[in-house]
Amino acid sequence: MSEAKRASLALSTESSTVNRAHAAISELADHMQSHLDFEEATLFPYFRRMDRDWHYG
Repeated sequence: MSEAKRASLALSTESSTVNRAHAAISELADHMQSHLDFEEATLFPYFRRMDRDWHYG
């Protein structure tokens, strides 16, 4: 189970649980953004070079 999920499940009105969830979700968002940046940099140039609609063959 990911830290973001654990922190979300443990969320309460206590500020420590809110801070933990915020930190975990922020870290997950940063990771996802890095991954999307990588995909855009590596895959989009390839798709732009394709001479036909790659969705439908």
